[in-house]
Amino acid sequence: MRKIIFLLIIIYPFFLSADDDRNNYRFSRIIVVPETENDYIEVELDQRHYPVLNGDFSDLRIVDNQGKFHPYIIQKSRQTTVKRTALYDCDLIQSGTLKRNDTLYSYNDFQITSSTDEKDLKINFINIITEKADFSVQIEIYGRGERSSWTLLAKDTIYDLQNIKKSDILFDTVSNYKFYRVLFLAPVNNITGFGLKAGYDLTVTDSESFSKSIVMNFEIEEDQKQTVITLKNTNRLNLNSLQLKCSGLFKRRYDIRSDNRTIKRGYIYSIINDTDAIEEKTISLEPLNNNEELILTIYNEDDNPLIIEEIEAFYLIDKIIFRNSCNGPLTLLFGNSFAEKPVYDMEHYRDTIENSKKTEGTLLEPVQNAEFIEVKNSGKTLFSILIVITSVIFSGGILLFLLKKK
Repeated sequence: MRKIIFLLIIIYPFFLSADDDRNNYRFSRIIVVPETENDYIEVELDQRHYPVLNGDFSDLRIVDNQGKFHPYIIQKSRQTTVKRTALYDCDLIQSGTLKRNDTLYSYNDFQITSSTDEKDLKINFINIITEKADFSVQIEIYGRGERSSWTLLAKDTIYDLQNIKKSDILFDTVSNYKFYRVLFLAPVNNITGFGLKAGYDLTVTDSESFSKSIVMNFEIEEDQKQTVITLKNTNRLNLNSLQLKCSGLFKRRYDIRSDNRTIKRGYIYSIINDTDAIEEKTISLEPLNNNEELILTIYNEDDNPLIIEEIEAFYLIDKIIFRNSCNGPLTLLFGNSFAEKPVYDMEHYRDTIENSKKTEGTLLEPVQNAEFIEVKNSGKTLFSILIVITSVIFSGGILLFLLKKK
């Protein structure tokens, strides 16, 4: 028994080599860290990482010039959608007109009646309630408190055209105003009665620093009144929307399939009502999709197919954050299919790190490791298995010893 334990202690370092030997990683990139007083550095993973990385990013390692691994956390580009948690009733308190450039425009002022304390209010959208159909109008939304003046919060267009309706106006920032003014940028005689509700939407979106775009490669096939577009996502980017470049007036139904499963249905359109042009050529993908191939089908019915000039894809990247203290230059290693995900103390204070001031580092071009050796078994896993086997043998030995003693 002593010999077995002694043998395990001797061979333990060799089992760990699957994760700890840099020759087990197919690629490396030098990390350039600028001089800074900030405690943390962040670098972006780009489209050259995703085709190689494990799905859980378990094969990412940062190593210094002494071969010592450097702790890090990954700030992932995730989108989480939560249903609206608050919707406030509003009462009409005043109507009037304003003159701009010798034209009269009407406005209606509303007061939130569901809540009385402005400190507790969180408003980031308003909903226009109207039964009017076949209209479109541009509006401005203003807000104010009990003793403050009007502040412009949003400018957008609401419409109900060809069974396509938009009645929500989103704010760029969250407000706690109790009073809201809706100014219709159309002649007074075109406005009919409407109501208003204000609300707070907890939809979480990533910051702009996570968003990138790329022109996608695609193939088009026309088949039985349908345009079938095969989108190539060879770099397995985390796609969150597609923007089609096409001209003309149209309204077309579409669906998107991935792995033979429909993930999104809707309409793209470019329509005109009087002098207002309304269009929607962006297709949002929720949740994010990183499949290598997507099938977009546009249903043309009896109309001529749309001429798709270009498809721009928007995707979200991930970031690596590490402490600004190390021995010499750092290198990012990746490309080890059998690496186990490391566990670092930094995870316990992730929120503090993500909210701290960080300096952006850069990654040099990827270099393929000529001495790459693919180790098909993780040393930690093998060692754990051997420990379990040894424990069983050891326990069995004790049991036999006790039985013999009896």
